[in-house]
Amino acid sequence: AVESVAANGAAPASAPVAVTPAAPTPAVPAIAFIGYQNSGKTTLVEKVIAELTRRGLRVGSLKHHGHHGFDIDVPAKDTWRHHQAGSKHVGLICATRWAEYADTREEDEMPARELLSRYNDVDVVIIEGYKTEGFDNIVVARSGVDRLRGKSSLDLVDGHTLALACNEALARQAFDAGFATRAININDARAICDLIQDHL
Repeated sequence: AVESVAANGAAPASAPVAVTPAAPTPAVPAIAFIGYQNSGKTTLVEKVIAELTRRGLRVGSLKHHGHHGFDIDVPAKDTWRHHQAGSKHVGLICATRWAEYADTREEDEMPARELLSRYNDVDVVIIEGYKTEGFDNIVVARSGVDRLRGKSSLDLVDGHTLALACNEALARQAFDAGFATRAININDARAICDLIQDHL
């Protein structure tokens, strides 16, 4: 902490200052597609990645898996066997691709921004998930209510929301509720990509 501050607001040279390491900054812009389960996020993200790629952008992607554990390796292959034998951090490199994965404790889940800081070879990253991480986002909603949780999809709209990708009925509901957020047809990937490029 700063012990004393000069009249001009600057700390004297002798004042000890605690320095908190800054969180890694994503190397490129990232747009998150958020929504409740079965809202159509993956289908829309797939279309958006394909359309942005068609337009000449180098696109990266990141998926937040809300459940415990996943497997990206191929059973019986060498790296899979390394992991089965006890390796907690596995890497694989060839001339045209590299990959790595590591086991973590639940409380040590890698922060999304830390991983995104490594995305230095693309123009934009499309994220699926991360409703509460504060990314610029597009809320995806096939219907107005998440039946599993009884929550309104409009509850996900926040100050970082660029648009609501939804059907016409939900667009009307959002308008009637006074939401200023732009509504785009959930099937119109081109319009959503136009919005993303304008935002970038």
